[in-house]
Amino acid sequence: AYPAGADQPETHMLNVNWLLNDRPFTPLEDLTVSILDHLLTGTTSSILRKTLTESGLGEAITGGGLSDELLQATFSMGMKGVKPDDVQAVH
Repeated sequence: AYPAGADQPETHMLNVNWLLNDRPFTPLEDLTVSILDHLLTGTTSSILRKTLTESGLGEAITGGGLSDELLQATFSMGMKGVKPDDVQAVH
């Protein structure tokens, strides 16, 4: 929970992170995960972004999707403003 004061509603911020590789990506793998990231989260009509946004489970999306700047790439996605009763549904 992250309420800043007593007058703030009790909400949660949840984020799920996946480690995608344990060795450097090949050029084909790098291109593949970049395209997949764009398809899932790259625009407001991307399926994962749209589904989370329209779910009503939280106020906003968190996480930046694909992060491949380091040797081990990650994919992160979550929501903030999640009501206590909805935590299990998001997680």
